[in-house]
Formats: sequence, C-alpha cells, structure tokens
Amino acid sequence: MKISNKWKNWVSILDRKNCKPCEDNHGKIYEISEKVTSSPPLHPHC
Repeated sequence: MKISNKWKNWVSILDRKNCKPCEDNHGKIYEISEKVTSSPPLHPHC
C-alpha cells in the first residue's frame, strides 16, 4: 500500500460493535483538503 499526502481513507473495524455512521463511512476516500462533516472520532471509543 502506498502512503499518500493527498488522500485519507476512513477505516473501521466492521464488527457487531460498530455504529451506523462508522459502518457507512468505512472505505470512503477523501482528499486531505476536503472538509469532512463527520470525521473520527465520532463518539467515545471510536
């Protein structure tokens, strides 16, 4: 896997403890400069 200074990737551990927002965002790729309305941590223990 290459490291990029232009992109960030939302990675969640998909198990039964996941919240819906973390599950929905898993695998999404954003530009570093992009403002993400919700970014980790979304909640305690995120």
